[in-house]
Amino acid sequence: MQRLRDTFDDPLFTRVAKGLVPTSKALELGEQLPAILKQLNTLVQQKVFDPKLCTETFSISMAPFLSTIVTPRLLIKLLETAPLVNLVELPLRASHLTSIEQGSLDFSVHYKSPNNPQYQVNYVGKLPASLFARFGHPLFKLKSLSVQDVVEYPIIGMQIESDINNEFDAPVDKFLNQLKPGCKTKLRGAQTQVLIDVMLQSDALLFGADALTSYKGHGRDFKLLLPVKEWFASAHIIRHSRNKDNDAYVWFEKLLEDELRNVLES
Repeated sequence: MQRLRDTFDDPLFTRVAKGLVPTSKALELGEQLPAILKQLNTLVQQKVFDPKLCTETFSISMAPFLSTIVTPRLLIKLLETAPLVNLVELPLRASHLTSIEQGSLDFSVHYKSPNNPQYQVNYVGKLPASLFARFGHPLFKLKSLSVQDVVEYPIIGMQIESDINNEFDAPVDKFLNQLKPGCKTKLRGAQTQVLIDVMLQSDALLFGADALTSYKGHGRDFKLLLPVKEWFASAHIIRHSRNKDNDAYVWFEKLLEDELRNVLES
């Protein structure tokens, strides 16, 4: 009370027989106090996040096989729940952590979990592999199919920049080397549709993510030939820790996680 009296250079209250009576200065302050308290409450009270009002632009990167399935579903969900949000998809690079640190990439879905506290890491599942072939492929005529049968045909698979730098042993290479030492993929491509087009126009077998069973054309133009789920890649959502308490980022990560879990195995 003394601090307030010193600040306003006024006793604020005067003692009378029946107690304390506010001075004219105190009455003036009393009239202004509700508005002041309301302003303070607005500053202190945390606003409830509303996706429909969010205007963020989020950038993401993930392996092409995964992106082919997840990104369209994610965008449709955004159009329904957060129409003002924009999405930018970037290629998955070996330097994805540098991009996250520099702020040019918000979320990376990567097979390797960084051991660094400046990144938030959320394991969401694993991406098992399968072999796919076009309808009418000779191997579909076999009554009993084994993995040894597939080495008689060309194998094609996905190319990821990181495994050029030997940071990641691609499952397709390990798979082929176990079946036939020294055997290599006939084509390593960076575009899902290119690999599928080659498969559809030849007897080449596509070593791809099991998630391709959800891709357009599966069941009509091509189908799963042989699951090889012992070969898989883990999937982690990675973002910078500076955004760990940002409501918009927390909300978007949950949205991304839900779409990923729809196609990944736990």
